Amino acid sequence: MYNERPRIQIPQTSTDRWLDAISYLLLILLIVYPVHLYSILPEPKTVEDDLAQQLNPLKSKALILILPALGVFLFIMLTILLRFPHIYNYPEKVTEQNALSLYSAGVRFMRIMRIWVLFIFILIVRGSMGIALNRQDEFVRLILPFVFLFTAMLIIYVFIKLLRIKK
Repeated sequence: MYNERPRIQIPQTSTDRWLDAISYLLLILLIVYPVHLYSILPEPKTVEDDLAQQLNPLKSKALILILPALGVFLFIMLTILLRFPHIYNYPEKVTEQNALSLYSAGVRFMRIMRIWVLFIFILIVRGSMGIALNRQDEFVRLILPFVFLFTAMLIIYVFIKLLRIKK
């Protein structure tokens, strides 16, 4: 199925370059923010740790670095996926006539999703840091419904846009 689809080079627009720049800035923020606050995070210590006279490695503050690592991994995977728009799923058959339009819309969607994934990971890291530092604020909790709403709206928007592309 994918072998039948045309493989064409998608030209980058200025919007695509802006989306890439935003995603790289968010990636830097996702890495720098927890690393910067890592030194002031308290080492978790519980009653069970006192009785055993050793710390449980699963309760280490180093676990906070797993979220940025996972975010970086997803960023890399989405960046690789941007190079292969012919393997995406489209709501209609890809032909030579509509390939550029479908692929451009698909690649744009993936760029936006890359930004959105990084944004969600930054929110999770911010919330985790707030909990660890006893500085919880309502921002992360209040923004959660908007995260779900925006995700649904983005998917619906792209699907409608793909359906409107002429065959």
